[in-house]
Amino acid sequence: SPYIKDADDPLFSGISLPWMAIGYEVQLTPLQILTFYNGVANKGVMVKPQFVKEVRKGNEVKYIGAIDDNYKDASAVTTKYVENAVDALLDGDDIKVKETRAIGCSIKV
Repeated sequence: SPYIKDADDPLFSGISLPWMAIGYEVQLTPLQILTFYNGVANKGVMVKPQFVKEVRKGNEVKYIGAIDDNYKDASAVTTKYVENAVDALLDGDDIKVKETRAIGCSIKV
């Protein structure tokens, strides 16, 4: 379980707070930190991380947006936008859906 010192902790000292600000004196896994920032960034709503920003061919953006059409339930996905875009590029075809609304993070071009 995560461990974060507070002022009542017997190990808390005058330098604990500045050290905690850069990640020292706390025991959190990277996944726990990611989950915390996810909740803060999305006003308390947990959103599936979106790791794909865009699909490019050379310097030209070919697809930008969401990974798929259902960010809440992976089992209910009907269209896989990124997978379809990459497959089309590999086959030399045009991408049918070139842009979608990204859920979970803002994308600036």
